[in-house]
Amino acid sequence: MLLKLLLSWEIVPILLVAYTIYRIIINTVVSPLRKIPGPWYCMLSETIYTTQVARGTQLQWMQQLHEKYGPMVRVAPGIVSVRDVDAAHAILSSQKFVKGPVYEIFNVTGHPNIFSARNPATAKARRKLALPMFTRSALKEMDDMIMSAGVRPLLKRLERHAEAGDTINIMQLFFFMTFNVMGDIALNRNFNMMEDDDIGNRIVAQINDTIQLCIYTYAFGPLANKWMFPRLHESKRQGIEFFLKAIRARRAIENPRPDSLNRYLTAIKEEKLDNLTEMDMAGDILVQFIGGTDTTAISCAWTIYLLSGTPDVYSRLLQEIREAVPDINTEIRHAMVCDLPYLNAVINEALRIYPVGGGDIHRVVPKGGAELCGKYLPENTIVMAPQYALNHWDKIWDEPNAFRPERWLTTDSARLDEMKRAFFPFSTGTRACVGRELAWMELRVTLASLIRRFEVEVVRGNDMTPVFSLVVGPRGHALQCRLTKRTEEPMQPAVVAS
Repeated sequence: MLLKLLLSWEIVPILLVAYTIYRIIINTVVSPLRKIPGPWYCMLSETIYTTQVARGTQLQWMQQLHEKYGPMVRVAPGIVSVRDVDAAHAILSSQKFVKGPVYEIFNVTGHPNIFSARNPATAKARRKLALPMFTRSALKEMDDMIMSAGVRPLLKRLERHAEAGDTINIMQLFFFMTFNVMGDIALNRNFNMMEDDDIGNRIVAQINDTIQLCIYTYAFGPLANKWMFPRLHESKRQGIEFFLKAIRARRAIENPRPDSLNRYLTAIKEEKLDNLTEMDMAGDILVQFIGGTDTTAISCAWTIYLLSGTPDVYSRLLQEIREAVPDINTEIRHAMVCDLPYLNAVINEALRIYPVGGGDIHRVVPKGGAELCGKYLPENTIVMAPQYALNHWDKIWDEPNAFRPERWLTTDSARLDEMKRAFFPFSTGTRACVGRELAWMELRVTLASLIRRFEVEVVRGNDMTPVFSLVVGPRGHALQCRLTKRTEEPMQPAVVAS
C-alpha cells in the first residue's frame, strides 16, 4: 500500500513541498551559517549564484550585495563572500585554506594541473615544475622573445592598418601577440598569428570555448555534457590535441634552446615525477597559455579603453614615454620603461578597475573553523574574497569607479601602503601567479610602444560591459579602434570618436 502510494503521481507535490520545507529548515534554522547576512533566496539554493556565474555577472552582483549587507555575505547555502583586506590575506596567504571543489572543473584534460590541483602537496609539486620557467635568468631571455615574437610583429601589423585607415579589433591582435610570445617562451615556436588570422581566431576560439565549458560545468553540472554543448566539447578536444601536438613537436627537437618547456622537463626529472604523462603536461601548458594570453591581452585592451576616455591621463602618459624615449624610431625595451612611475600607475589603475583575475577564488575553511570579520565560519564552508569587490570599495578607494592613476603617486606612504595591501591583481601569497613578472613586462613594453608610435582612437559601439569568464573581459570580446602613426610634432591625445 505504501509502495503504491509512493509511486503515484499524487505524492509528487507532497514530496516537493516536504523537500522544500526540509531545505528551508536545514539552510536557515539549523545551518551554522544562519547568522551570516544575505538575501533569503541565497540561503535556500545555489541557483541564483550559479546563474550569475553562467552569465559572467557575479562580481557586480556580489559587489551590490556587499554594499547592502556589509563585509560578509552569504551568496549560497554553503558559500560566503568576504570584502575585507585582513580576511583576504588570511584566506589567500595560508595553505590551510585549500582550493574549493570548483577548481576541479578546470581539470581540462581529466587530470589536475598547476591551476586546478586542490591537494596542497600536489599543488606544491606542480608549482615547483613551473617556477624554473620564470626565474630571473629566464625572464631576461624572455625580453628578446617578447620583442621578436610579440611586439615587433604587432607594431608592423598596426603600421599597415594605420596606413590603410582600417578599423581594427585591437584586443584580437593583443591576443595574437601574447599567444605568439607564450608559444616562443614555452614551446620554442612562434605560431605567427599576426600573419594568419584564421589560425589565430581558431586557437583563440578553442581557448575561450574551453573556459566557457568549464564555467557551464560548474553552473549546470551534468547538463553541461557533449549532447547539450557539442560545439564546446569538440572545440575543447581540438584545443587539447593542438597542445599535445605542439609538445610532441617541441620534444622531438634535438638540442633545443633552454626554453620554458626544457626547464619544465628538467624540473620533472629533478622532482622525480616521471609518471607525468603527455596529457598531464598538456594540461599544465594549456592553463599557462590561458593565463599568459587572456590576462595580458585583456589588460592591454582595458588600459587603452580607459585612456581613450581620459585625455588628460593619455597626454601625461605620452609625455612621460616621450621623455624616456625621445626618438620615435627607437625600439622600446623593458629596461627603458620598467621604472616609469606614471606608466606603472596607469597599469595599476587599469588592473584595479578591471582586475582580469579578480574572480571568485573559492577556498575551503580548514578543520576547526575560522573567524573572519568577527564571525565564525565552520570547517568546509566555501569562502572567497573577490578582488573586484575590494577594488571598488569606497572605504579604501576615493571615487572607486574613477580612473585616476595619480592615486598611485601619492606621497602619503601610509596611504600608499594601505592601497598596495588591498591590491593583488595576480593573487597573493604562495599561490600568486607564477607568471606575473612576465605579464608586467608585456604590459609595459606593449603599451609604451603602442602609445609612443600611434594615436589610438577608440570608436563607438564597443560593448565594454565587464563580464567574468575566468578573467574579467568586455562582453563584446572586442575593442574596435583606428590608428594614426605619430610624427615628432606635438599631438593631441586621442578621445572616443563621436
